[in-house]
Amino acid sequence: MALCGCNLLPGPRAVQLPAAPAAWQHFAIILRLTAVDARDGTEQRLPDAVPGSVAVLPIGRHTATVIVAEPVVVGPAGAGSRGALLPPEGALRLRPAGAVVPLDVSSDGVLQVTWERGVLATLILDLWRGGANPWLLNIERLDRELRQRTGADPWALDRGAILAAVQAGEMSVSAIRPRPKHTVSVSFPAGRWVWWDPWATPLHSDGRTAFTIQLPAGYHLLVHDSGAARAVHVNEDGTVLTTPVADGFPRRPGGLRPHEALAQAPPRRVRCAASCIALPLPASAP
Repeated sequence: MALCGCNLLPGPRAVQLPAAPAAWQHFAIILRLTAVDARDGTEQRLPDAVPGSVAVLPIGRHTATVIVAEPVVVGPAGAGSRGALLPPEGALRLRPAGAVVPLDVSSDGVLQVTWERGVLATLILDLWRGGANPWLLNIERLDRELRQRTGADPWALDRGAILAAVQAGEMSVSAIRPRPKHTVSVSFPAGRWVWWDPWATPLHSDGRTAFTIQLPAGYHLLVHDSGAARAVHVNEDGTVLTTPVADGFPRRPGGLRPHEALAQAPPRRVRCAASCIALPLPASAP
């Protein structure tokens, strides 16, 4: 059954945001929220939120809408929720979570944002940005095929193949496939390196031994517990280039890291956008 792009009067809806994956627990993370109107692909930035919290947004029960929740690393664990709502320049971005209305609306009316739905949510966003209308597709079947055909690594999806098929009006299940993987050798400074993929197992480097792993062509990001980051670029021919992205957690103006700025900055109230009804800070916020 294809999803309908119809829109009833929007109303407030509780949105349950996912907790940070276990591998990311060493980082202070905020979620950058974007809502996509299914009727025309219009994107609207919503107020940032804390992983595991509940936001209240004006999304009607029968409105076909996509939510993309992009994790942003703003400091080490314990940097604090209030400071995290004001991310510094250069903060690292990880793979998003997502939700699709009405697919992810629970029986009690809460919209569930999950890491698993991030693949479909961002694919719908990519299709709109590429000039294609994703709601002409059977979204429920597309979701099923994505899960079945990408296996344990859904982020390896060949998005270009799907976009080309939709733009040509020739979309079929054969366009839903993972990108071929290449066996590459990469090495990193000593310590624990976390992938930007919420499901990937971290790498523990001794600083000397190279890792032999399989990766699809494209860009891949790993973050060290210190906040240092490396990008792994895999070319279509399987050659690989590793480049530094950051040498530590991003600094606030004046040279302060996020947790240092929190200790000196007075409390600040975050003003919600007109689209946000309420985004209360958690009771544990400093």
